[in-house]
Amino acid sequence: MAYKRPTCVPSTLDWWFPKDGFRWDYREGGLQPADILPFLAEEPYAETGGFGWNIGLNHLEFDAPGPWLVPASSHRSAYSLSFYPGLHRKFAGLHIGLGAILDFASKFGWLYGGLIDYRETENLGEPFSFWLMEIRAMHDAQCLWNALREDRHGRLKQMIVWSPHADAVYFRPDRSALVAKTRRELKIDVLSGYLEPLDTLIADDSVRKDSFASFKQFDPVEPARVYLAALISAKLDANVSLGFKCTPDGFANVPTPQNLSGWMWLNLAAEVAGMLFLRQCPMCGSWFARQGKRIYCETRGTGCRKKANRLRDLAKDLMDNGMSEPDVARRLEMSPDTLSSILEGGSRDG
Repeated sequence: MAYKRPTCVPSTLDWWFPKDGFRWDYREGGLQPADILPFLAEEPYAETGGFGWNIGLNHLEFDAPGPWLVPASSHRSAYSLSFYPGLHRKFAGLHIGLGAILDFASKFGWLYGGLIDYRETENLGEPFSFWLMEIRAMHDAQCLWNALREDRHGRLKQMIVWSPHADAVYFRPDRSALVAKTRRELKIDVLSGYLEPLDTLIADDSVRKDSFASFKQFDPVEPARVYLAALISAKLDANVSLGFKCTPDGFANVPTPQNLSGWMWLNLAAEVAGMLFLRQCPMCGSWFARQGKRIYCETRGTGCRKKANRLRDLAKDLMDNGMSEPDVARRLEMSPDTLSSILEGGSRDG
């Protein structure tokens, strides 16, 4: 009998969403979204060691600002999250708006399955302010991982900031894309306070001092790795349990996500650890586990491969008639990179 080491690859999780979707519930005297954002700009990260709100036992110990995301009906639809290994990337790119959050939740469900019973009834909900915090945390982690993964030293130096005398190092999140996308959708400037990239201490001679002593002065890479690991670890501690099961050849520790948030953070951990490799479908933009040469997703109902085949034939006809590839991309209303992926797909997708 063999004992296998723990793995970052998550076991599957069955989750649910209301058949009739969610709605935003404003209790009497509740705050509007524009009223909530200044409240969140008070640097809430500082209260929890730089990692936002880690919720335990589906309960918030304070009165979080609404509105509240509640089911439109009691009828549920169950589904398996195993079809969405790259959902954390979609969540990280979600803009901060009532409509975008409602659409995401109506398709994938609550992050935690409901947090508190604020009316002392069975109508549980999750506050808008909580979703904003969770989106921001995942966005920050994904941006930091992208910079590390792509070895973008210049971008890392913008996010990992050393003090002038090298006696402390900080994380300064890059939220430029999130700010631009959210402002474009909501058309309000109050977001600037909430999304302002405030510095969070990574290490100095008293906080993570052992790691700090090993850092090369003014180098961004190792502090970035340490902070990303600490951020992911904090989220896993709150949302993932470690199971133990028998396997055909022995026993193994298996991480088990307790909710949708845990599933997404565990998949990010698996990606960072080199145990999950993702590819983005050029047709629908969804992320899927990379397998062989396949470049299109297999999400039920999308028909991405058939759509790509039709567009490929049309693009080739246009190019045979003398149109350049950039002009074809404009004609078909897609980016040049997407068109290149579609043209290559005929020989690569198996």
